[in-house]
Amino acid sequence: MENGYLNVIKNLYEIYPSLILHIEGLEPIDKNIDRWQDDDEITRDKIEELVRAILREKVWCKLINENVEVHFGYDYYMYIVFIKGYSIRSIIKYLKIIRQNGLFIEKKPVIYYE
Repeated sequence: MENGYLNVIKNLYEIYPSLILHIEGLEPIDKNIDRWQDDDEITRDKIEELVRAILREKVWCKLINENVEVHFGYDYYMYIVFIKGYSIRSIIKYLKIIRQNGLFIEKKPVIYYE
C-alpha cells in the first residue's frame, strides 16, 4: 500500500522535474525520530523515507512548494494541491497514475488547503 502512495508522489517529479518540496508544520509523533526539521528540502532521492514515516504516523508534516503541496490526513488520506505550473494533460496523466497504483480519487472541493 505504501508503495502506491510513494509512486504517486514520485510522479510529481515528472510534472515538475526540478521539484524541491519543503517540510512545513513538522510534528514528530515518535520522539526518537529527529532527522527532519521545518523547511528542510526534500528532493526526489529523500522523499521515500519521509513519506513512509508520515504514513506510519511517526511524523506529520506538509510538503510544500510554490507549484504543488502534499498534505496528509488520517487513515492514509493524502491531498495533492496543484497551484501552478501544470497542464491539463499532465493532470489527466497524473489521475491515471493514481488509479494505476490502486488509490482512489475523491471529487470534493479542496477543504484541506491553507
